[in-house]
Amino acid sequence: MSVEIELFGGPAHGSRVVIEGDPMNPPNIYEVLQAPTWRELEGVDPNAPTEPRRLTYRREVNTFDEGPAWVYRYEEQP
Repeated sequence: MSVEIELFGGPAHGSRVVIEGDPMNPPNIYEVLQAPTWRELEGVDPNAPTEPRRLTYRREVNTFDEGPAWVYRYEEQP
């Protein structure tokens, strides 16, 4: 089974994705991998491996009149 969700806040704000899970009880956390930006790579050795950043979104019920039943709000990383 799958369910459509919408991401709020952070770099992926406004994205809608379909994830695997029970439509009535999808996963509590959804993680997105984001590649480093050119500014973050400026001055870095071009041969050095770069790790993608992991963006964490936490599930909330959609309280708006439109859109998917579930939204995931960006959780700031320390």
